[in-house]
Amino acid sequence: MRDTWTLFTLVYVQSGWQRFLPSSSIAVLSYLATEGAASPTEIDEELRGNVDTAEGLTSDVWEPPLEFTDEELRRLDENSEGIPLVSDGPRRSAEVVNAQAQATRIE
Repeated sequence: MRDTWTLFTLVYVQSGWQRFLPSSSIAVLSYLATEGAASPTEIDEELRGNVDTAEGLTSDVWEPPLEFTDEELRRLDENSEGIPLVSDGPRRSAEVVNAQAQATRIE
């Protein structure tokens, strides 16, 4: 089992896949890395123990995108050390930013 976990760590952490894979897939991969093999029922039970995958194998794969308020976007701009997060025109509204995030997720 240790070799499997070492391989998982190499592929997931050291190779940078943690930036791209959703948490739910990591939950499955890390479970398999520690158990070696599991039935769909066992994986489903393991996922149900996590707040992000409470519906087990029927859970959404991706976490919902963050939703911002206009005030949060204003504070992000203020705290970006004088470099506005959006430099190509007027400050975007939360409605626009949230809609773009949702469109990107769908894409």
